[in-house]
Amino acid sequence: MRSKVILFTALVVVGCGKSDKLSPDEIQYVAITMSLAKARSQSNDSLTLNRKFDSVYKKYQTTESEYKASMNGLADKPDRADIIFRAINDSLSKVK
Repeated sequence: MRSKVILFTALVVVGCGKSDKLSPDEIQYVAITMSLAKARSQSNDSLTLNRKFDSVYKKYQTTESEYKASMNGLADKPDRADIIFRAINDSLSKVK
């Protein structure tokens, strides 16, 4: 699993142009978002989903409120938000 995250991070960094490079915090945000999407796709009920979400937050040493605060902070940086969401979209399109 760790190798998949490293590969994913490398794809994100390589996939973005020089002016579109993601900061380490942005890369972590994308990785968390991808892990949450994977957890959602693998959960059949809300109890399992909540456990998987908690596991993702623990893995990345963050909390749900910190993740949501990062997401809300993107509203103040639309240029960065566009780059981040393109990275998420590109990553999701590569996951089959």
